[in-house]
Amino acid sequence: MNGQENGGTPAAAPPDIELLLRSDRTIYAVGDAPAYYARSGADCYLTLINVDPDRSAVVLFPNEFEQDNRLLADRELKLPKANAPYRLRLAKAGRERLIGICTEAPRPPLGIFHDFERTRFTLLGDWDRFQASVANGQMQEFADARSRRVGESGRRRHEGQERRALPDRQGRAEITYEVR
Repeated sequence: MNGQENGGTPAAAPPDIELLLRSDRTIYAVGDAPAYYARSGADCYLTLINVDPDRSAVVLFPNEFEQDNRLLADRELKLPKANAPYRLRLAKAGRERLIGICTEAPRPPLGIFHDFERTRFTLLGDWDRFQASVANGQMQEFADARSRRVGESGRRRHEGQERRALPDRQGRAEITYEVR
């Protein structure tokens, strides 16, 4: 079937996953430790990406300490958890963004390759360049660079991930806040 059902009627696209994000404040000082909250209308797998004022992006969740990123429907997740062995600290003044992506499938969003044996948080680098590479299907460049950093075992583990398709359903949300 090419996207059509009974008599040529186009198949309805599955509804997006509703995702809500918030932070404990909208204005912070350099050095503050923010708390982030996420809630979804459906069970999903959550990825939270922070983009700092210099447009450098890092995946805050999942991370080495909290690898299980399943978010149950209508349950609020707080990051970091109260008993987490880490704190997030804001290092630069300016406008920061928190981007949430909730997917139906347990794999990371396209272009993201975790290697928690080597790094606690997944670094994405320049956010605009990362997005352009994902949009242009040029993830091999990121996969190759990551493989050079993680070595042969990491290369085998990530082999082929850049060719996978996006999940059928996903939700996206974004918040911004000021760091002074």
